[in-house]
Amino acid sequence: MVSIMTLTDLIEQLQDLVEDFPELAEADVMVATQPSYPLSAVIDCISLVHSEDEDEDEDEDISGGLPVVWIATSEVSSSSSVSPYAPRAAWEGR
Repeated sequence: MVSIMTLTDLIEQLQDLVEDFPELAEADVMVATQPSYPLSAVIDCISLVHSEDEDEDEDEDISGGLPVVWIATSEVSSSSSVSPYAPRAAWEGR
């Protein structure tokens, strides 16, 4: 079973990075995915989705009835100045 990070966990990890490295406060944020090979993605938006708005089966309520925070991304194209491939280090934590 996949462990889902809570919003509090995400905020704490981001705050810890900024506390340890204040210069990161203005750093770009990317997303690394690995469907069959590591890809990079840019964050398009962050949305709060209530269970009645979701397209999924209600039997699969992962949020315990709370809204779910979704971070939507787009793949980085090969013509971008950013590599479309994510580095292996992205899965190692800090």
